[in-house]
Amino acid sequence: MRFTPVVRRLATVVAALLTAALTLTGPARADGPEPIRVQPGGGEDHVTVLMGGAARRADGIGVVGAGEGPKNFWLYGLTGPSRWLEWSISVAQAGEYHVSALLAGQKGRAFRLTSGGDTLDLTTERGGFDRVEGTIRLPKGTSTLRFAPQADGDNTDFKALELFPADHYAAYQRRVDAFRAAGAPTREKFSKAGYGLMFQFGPWGYPEHGSQPSLEEFASGFDVKRFADMVQSTGAGYVTWSMTWWTYQLAAPSTAVDAVLGNGDRTAARDLVGDVATELKSRGIQFYLYYHTGQDSHLGLNSTDWWRAQSFPDEFSTTGGGDRQTFFRNWKSVIGELGARYGDRLDGWFFDDGLIYYPAPFEELGKAARAGNPNRLVSYNTAGMPRFTEFQDMAFGEGCGSAPKTDANGIVTEGPDKGMFAQCMFTLEDDWGVWHADQTITTRYSGQSLAAMVRRARAGGSALSINMMMWYPGTPAPASLKALADMKAALEQPEPVGMRNDDDPDLVYEGSWERASGRAGAGDYLEDVTYTRTDGDSVSMTFTGTGVDVLGPVDGQVLADVYLDGTLVGRFDQSGPYQPQVVLYGVRDLPRGSHTVELVKRGGPYLQIDAVNLVS
Repeated sequence: MRFTPVVRRLATVVAALLTAALTLTGPARADGPEPIRVQPGGGEDHVTVLMGGAARRADGIGVVGAGEGPKNFWLYGLTGPSRWLEWSISVAQAGEYHVSALLAGQKGRAFRLTSGGDTLDLTTERGGFDRVEGTIRLPKGTSTLRFAPQADGDNTDFKALELFPADHYAAYQRRVDAFRAAGAPTREKFSKAGYGLMFQFGPWGYPEHGSQPSLEEFASGFDVKRFADMVQSTGAGYVTWSMTWWTYQLAAPSTAVDAVLGNGDRTAARDLVGDVATELKSRGIQFYLYYHTGQDSHLGLNSTDWWRAQSFPDEFSTTGGGDRQTFFRNWKSVIGELGARYGDRLDGWFFDDGLIYYPAPFEELGKAARAGNPNRLVSYNTAGMPRFTEFQDMAFGEGCGSAPKTDANGIVTEGPDKGMFAQCMFTLEDDWGVWHADQTITTRYSGQSLAAMVRRARAGGSALSINMMMWYPGTPAPASLKALADMKAALEQPEPVGMRNDDDPDLVYEGSWERASGRAGAGDYLEDVTYTRTDGDSVSMTFTGTGVDVLGPVDGQVLADVYLDGTLVGRFDQSGPYQPQVVLYGVRDLPRGSHTVELVKRGGPYLQIDAVNLVS
């Protein structure tokens, strides 16, 4: 959680181009012993994962991020039938197997999986990463599974195939349902909260100016009651606090961490995390923890004692293989200890870096994560990929992206996070947290923008986590506090009549406007915008009500004059890094009746219109 989704997508493309020349693209032998034994099912985590990186593969298929470690990303280059993947497998008894393919291709792209004469055809139902599922019969003994696109076309990214015996699949689903049912009471409270605050704030931080405090100074110098007062003033229903982030340092004691390292250098004497949890819970505010695995790759992989102690296999980033038992054993020890200590004070976990976990014994990890509270929520970050396990409760939602389709209870009904509660986290400012000296904090949202986002989350029954930066010893930026205060005030006003998309017939565009649709992951309302490059082009809307918000993405500088009922009321100058669904102009408390709002482009590369919110 150190880059925006847009930057991450660009980084992925660059990584693919760079690794194409470095990665073995001829047929590659699968990692580890062959054939791969297919699990018989019937117990915890008995799903067989065939990683793309471990497959024999045709020329032209590469591995994104190979050797850069420690994360395992995906394969790229599956463009046609000649770009195949193969795994040698061993099956104890012939039978039907449920198949789930984790991949990203164009909507309607067809693939074929073959084994011992049986064939399974799979077709993507949507663009981008998703799980595509079906059933195939596997023969007894050793055989070869082959996967390839059925026709030439655009690139497909491929992560893994999952196999599960069909006759055990119903029992597996019952265990998944039981896991999620246990979290339902907490999930209901989380949903009703509507929005909360998130803090990547910890011993890695700095004051606005000056030197970094020691771990003990950080823990002892934090005013818990003052912090809780601030949170309560915003109306937030929950807080997500970072147990670890930029560095693997805990503002709390941990015998598990100390035992792994043989010292107490990375843990504090004061249980600041527990003190924060206790104070917030006394005020009816839920408490969640974010946990980073601690590889600290920005400091140099394996440069820290914590990550060296995990004995993480170098080959994992390339093949998805290698022995990770030490990593998982230490993880369960640390998470189990903290969970048992905090008990009912800890409502849930957000586990970052799912690309380090997968494939994992997720059912087993879920039990460890719920130590001390069987109703605790669990989530793993997939960096925009399909959910890595069904044994979790809510979408991680980093950077939000486009709003998923949900039912009345906020449960995602399709796509990568299907079946999970729709939670979304995003940065209020220009970074997730303070991690270096003299770091500035630039607030990127207005109160009206935040209120519009909260309303949309509430309408879908989901929750919105607003990440807020703080300098040591817990000082937020004044502009951020004002934005949250303005948001709270706006939310106390009447709800908008409803969202109107940029293609609504009541919106009148004059000039050379164009539409961009299918912008999956950009964060737009309904994944489209209408835009112009030409100064003097205008857009107007006549409406009946007492207020209006005009929303659009900001990417660079945007200049426009605003007219209300024919009168020039001002010029907005929005600038900054890419941010979707910004309120370009908003007004409230107009005399009830008919009004016209008009925006005229005056400068900047683009004026982009995403949606309009009307207030009755």
